[in-house]
Amino acid sequence: MLAQVNDITSNIFDGIDSLMLSVETAKGDFYKESVKSVKYIIEEAERRIDFPKRYMEQQILLADAFQARIKLKQLEPQQKTEYAWSIDECMASCAVKASFDVNAKLIVVLTTDGHAAFRILSHSPKCTIVAATASLEAANKLTLRKGIYPLLVGSMHGHSRLLEYVIEQVLKAKFVNIGDTIVLASGNSSQGNIFNHLLKIITIE
Repeated sequence: MLAQVNDITSNIFDGIDSLMLSVETAKGDFYKESVKSVKYIIEEAERRIDFPKRYMEQQILLADAFQARIKLKQLEPQQKTEYAWSIDECMASCAVKASFDVNAKLIVVLTTDGHAAFRILSHSPKCTIVAATASLEAANKLTLRKGIYPLLVGSMHGHSRLLEYVIEQVLKAKFVNIGDTIVLASGNSSQGNIFNHLLKIITIE
């Protein structure tokens, strides 16, 4: 039993999206108890993750990898920008860092194809990501990833009205309450990036 607990805990620390019981366990006499036990182990493991520390360690690893690529290629200073982070990647990292700094309850990203939400998720935020999209295909893909809640909207046009609608929905779903802080990545893009690279910190009123 101890080995199974360690396996589950290690997988949670590694950031997996889901766990599935084996056929033998799922069809056994105590499948309900098994599911409850796995749920308890997952919740306890998640409570022990130090998300800000994980984020900082990840940034160090990424920076080291960046420097290694530069050294390997023996690049001149003017060539280094080719191997730097993209603006989209930088904004995703900043969104997660901001969520830690202001203790945000939610990260909201407006995305056409889901890529911006996936990119933010890769930087290991602690809070849930709500990804507003007008694409049913993108919403279905986002559903498969733990930590992302897809919100299907009628249109991505009209930034102010769209933001109002998203806030109404997250309040209704009880993701946030009045007075909570959220991080918003928004703008205007047809490629699913973080739009005009606009990052906002909003207090729900």
